Amino acid sequence: MAKVTGKATNKGKIEDDNFIMSPKIDFAFKLLFGDPKNIDLLKALLCAILNVPTDELNELTIINNEL
Repeated sequence: MAKVTGKATNKGKIEDDNFIMSPKIDFAFKLLFGDPKNIDLLKALLCAILNVPTDELNELTIINNEL
């Protein structure tokens, strides 16, 4: 039998304290890279994808992250 770790919620479900949502899930990706507070993460992602140095991206602006 598998050991369940975590804590019970008020609805009787178990919350896993070690759960990490994958950034491949749209909701998680949007939380990580669509929030102006995380603009440094977005800049790092874009530089990695575009293979450019970070100093080439001077300013990033998130205009609208809602569809």
